[in-house]
Amino acid sequence: MDILDAYIATAPSAQNAVDIFKDEWSSKFPASAGATTTPGTAVLFEDRRIEWLSKTIEGFSGKRILLRENDQRHDQQES
Repeated sequence: MDILDAYIATAPSAQNAVDIFKDEWSSKFPASAGATTTPGTAVLFEDRRIEWLSKTIEGFSGKRILLRENDQRHDQQES
């Protein structure tokens, strides 16, 4: 095999990045991702619970979901 056989001749795209793992995916990308997975069929990226939470808390923007222990202490000192 020539090393040039490993290169692709198309422009960079989301699909090219996904195709590196072709036939290895178990999850299906949402339509908004601009790429499709094979044979991925599990809708793990479109979990209705996450959508529900986002609507309930009025989005994730500006929220801190995961904090390290040091971050929590820093927040308490500022109060």
